Amino acid sequence: ENLINEHQYIVAVIAHTIGTVAFIFLYKKVLKEDWNNFKSKWLKYLIIILVGFGLLYFSNNLMAMIYDYFGLGGQTSQNQQGIIDALHGSTVPFVVIYTVILAPIFEEIVFRKLFYNVLRKYTKLPTWAIVLIISAAFAFIHVSDFASIVFFPQYFVLALLITGAYAITKENLLVSTGLHF
Repeated sequence: ENLINEHQYIVAVIAHTIGTVAFIFLYKKVLKEDWNNFKSKWLKYLIIILVGFGLLYFSNNLMAMIYDYFGLGGQTSQNQQGIIDALHGSTVPFVVIYTVILAPIFEEIVFRKLFYNVLRKYTKLPTWAIVLIISAAFAFIHVSDFASIVFFPQYFVLALLITGAYAITKENLLVSTGLHF
């Protein structure tokens, strides 16, 4: 089973690389606008990323205290445990490339640039509602089994901060990706 899990990362690296390259090719104009916007407001956006990191650190520690209070301390979601297990196998470089680089980029493309923008463009939902919907969807894909549902709040807060940063920077993918890393 561990061998299958390890090799899933090789497939994931290939699939996410293809998806990311395809998105970059299809949306190069939008990404160029994001890049130019980021360059012109780099200090403001860097501060948003750093404040986001601080809030993520604080929220993770707060969640750890809450989990400890309810006797759930030391537990890990299935998603996180899969990464930890794979880091002890033979495909460590693929696991690192996937979890540190490709998955965050791919997830930002899918959840922020695609899903968020579709909801913004085709619904009359207010921004705060879109942020909540996208954050909930992001959290749900990271709690892949019922036993991991307890980790929904942790992933939701992560997604809320990332999606919020995306919204307040006028949908700059580089900011949300920087925070996600």
